[in-house]
Amino acid sequence: QEVEAMIKATKDEERREFEGIEMVSTASPEGAYTLNERLADKRESASTKYLQKMLKKAKMEGQITPEQVAENWEGFKELVEQSNLQDKALVLNVLARISDPEQREQEIRNLSAAYKELADDILPQLRYSKVTATVKNIGHTDDEILALVNSDSQALTLEELLYAANLVKENSKKVEILKIADKNFPQDLRAKNNIADICYKEGKYAEAASIWKELAKKNGVELVMAPDAVCCEDLDFGTMTIKEGAKIEVYPSNAIPANMEGLDAGPEAQKAFAEAIKGCKTILWNGPAGVFECDDFTAGSRAIGDAIAQATAEGAFSLIGGGDSVACCTKFGLTDKVSYISTGGGALLEAIEGKVLPGVAAVKGE
Repeated sequence: QEVEAMIKATKDEERREFEGIEMVSTASPEGAYTLNERLADKRESASTKYLQKMLKKAKMEGQITPEQVAENWEGFKELVEQSNLQDKALVLNVLARISDPEQREQEIRNLSAAYKELADDILPQLRYSKVTATVKNIGHTDDEILALVNSDSQALTLEELLYAANLVKENSKKVEILKIADKNFPQDLRAKNNIADICYKEGKYAEAASIWKELAKKNGVELVMAPDAVCCEDLDFGTMTIKEGAKIEVYPSNAIPANMEGLDAGPEAQKAFAEAIKGCKTILWNGPAGVFECDDFTAGSRAIGDAIAQATAEGAFSLIGGGDSVACCTKFGLTDKVSYISTGGGALLEAIEGKVLPGVAAVKGE
């Protein structure tokens, strides 16, 4: 009924167009395979007739693409995994060892006799026809989007408003549009983040930092920024040495002279970082605080490393990720004072984020 209502609704919507229906008809896997085929076929036939009649009555056209799954083994596994069945791991392990479909069907019948939840709750859910309607959303043109920003911004989606900001050249106009997006969609942080990015590129560092701190706070994150930096006017990055006569001075992070480069965390930043690490129970360090390869700029990274080692000694779990961070630990003699070291940096962060790593997927055969 929900799909039928959605399909019919597209007739009266200017920017939505019904394209077709995909239908999967299944049978539960405890029956004989030939029986399941007949059952799935009957469900497909009955569902197709109903959908054809519905489209004809609504005076609509669209392709119906049917598919049969005679033995919904994957659906069975998913439902068992999500269930409260006491011995579900054992059940799935037993069945996974059986490759012959007919033998597996018999074993499912045997298990259904022993586990009432399988027979009464799980298997009935696998006897269905799943209907998916494809409806194309027709977006606004660039000119329409820009016109609606001023006349009726509520008619635009968040993505359209973010896109609109990229259609104008002046940063002031971009910020105006992004402020509208933030007002209309206050739960999404992208518009405000883009405003901060514009401020940063314009050299309005304090304003950008203020916005980012606000966004971090909304996400329950304490963002610790370096208030000062150790700077130098002439570091040879080839040899990692300071050229003769070059000055090393400390400046506020937002007031570094144009002829100087920030090459390490300053004394106040070192204290702030160490204080933030103190008392933590789980620590991930990814990236040094400065050009630690040069001995004149190791203090920031050393302060972080020492604080992590101290926290680890007090019971914290510390994970060091990335070649440079590992090199820091090695240089400072901290490799045996942290919990775990990974040479993967970016890959480590992606793994924690939940992304599939190609190498891991290959090993798993995925």
